Amino acid sequence: GSNDGDMSSENFIAAASEMIDDLRTRYPDMLLLFTTPFWG
Repeated sequence: GSNDGDMSSENFIAAASEMIDDLRTRYPDMLLLFTTPFWG
């Protein structure tokens, strides 16, 4: 989960991209699933 509500969109996207790249490098066969909040 992520609690980065006070982070700018640009910084969040950069941090998320870095995390995804790191995961893909370390675990190339891992399936990644990302979800967003459902607000009804």
